Amino acid sequence: MSVHFNPPSALHGAERDRIANLYSYLHQMAEQLNVALRSLNADNFADPDVRQLVSSAGSVSTVTQTQNGYNELKSLIILSADAVQASADALILNLQSEYEAISETLGTFEEDIDARIRLGADGLLTEYNYHSMITGAQEYINESNQYLKAGLLFFDDYGQPKYGFAVGDTLTTQTVDGVTTVLRQGLAATFTADRLSFWQNEVEVAWVSDNQLYINEIALVNKMTIGDKWLISHDNGYTIKWIGA
Repeated sequence: MSVHFNPPSALHGAERDRIANLYSYLHQMAEQLNVALRSLNADNFADPDVRQLVSSAGSVSTVTQTQNGYNELKSLIILSADAVQASADALILNLQSEYEAISETLGTFEEDIDARIRLGADGLLTEYNYHSMITGAQEYINESNQYLKAGLLFFDDYGQPKYGFAVGDTLTTQTVDGVTTVLRQGLAATFTADRLSFWQNEVEVAWVSDNQLYINEIALVNKMTIGDKWLISHDNGYTIKWIGA
């Protein structure tokens, strides 16, 4: 199966119309890619080992087929559409603050904070860019890009919208005399009506859903009680103690 993308038409008109046309083009391109990926089968691969692997993936459950049915039909409608209308209203506000303190004996402290607030039909997104620098006997540089979003976060496997709240740390660093001493990146937490999730580099590493906690690794800081029967702690080493009646 081949996929062909026509170049986007020249953008004309008001800024709102240009944004809507560009969004429509990107949306159709994404749907073409989705259709192409879902159409792959063993015949698309020359390597016999890959063909065998794809063939062994074979059948899917009825539930999965039902989930894919909506998404595939949606993709095909958008892909084959004779007419597409898209519009997007958005309010964008850029805010900035600056601070500087100079000491003739100790050095200089500078701080800049930028905030970009975007309010649209899909929700409220606030992006924060923080920069600070101390120059003196040592040079400290702090950089941080973080965000908050309230609104549409993603679509589930059934194509249903999931609204909620997200907190993310895209990249935070500290350097001391050119040496990186702090590095955090790709961290996020999302909260919806039925799920609390923690992410690292777009991988869900822990979540709470259906009255259960799922987590890849646990670091026990003090102790854990299971019901009122068992106590797990690291007092005097690692201990599992029966505390039930």
